[in-house]
Amino acid sequence: MTMTRNELERLAITPPKEEIFWEVKRRFDGMAKPLDSLGEFETILAKIGAISGSPDIDIAKKAVIVMCADNGVTEEGISQSGQEVTALVAENVSVPVIASGGAGTMEHFYDALTAGKADAVLAASLF
Repeated sequence: MTMTRNELERLAITPPKEEIFWEVKRRFDGMAKPLDSLGEFETILAKIGAISGSPDIDIAKKAVIVMCADNGVTEEGISQSGQEVTALVAENVSVPVIASGGAGTMEHFYDALTAGKADAVLAASLF
């Protein structure tokens, strides 16, 4: 897939907007509740606002990423547990599972997706 310069610029990561962070914090502080009573949740939402550039936070589209270290290489002594553990996780959670870590060959990726039932695999150091 080839992207144009304009498309790449739209994907650029911009620094969080500190003024938005404080605006979100002020909104929480103005609610009928003790200050900072929601703890870290308030800070996390303020950070989301700062990163997104808007104090109007919409978390309707969300994801939880469950990372399973599905090395798939128990026979090589690298992993304590095999792909059956990743398969159990994938069968018992309602979010996509990304198998991550330890793959040494393309076959390991294939095995993580088939026997391990992962929805995706992550390659960080293989290439």
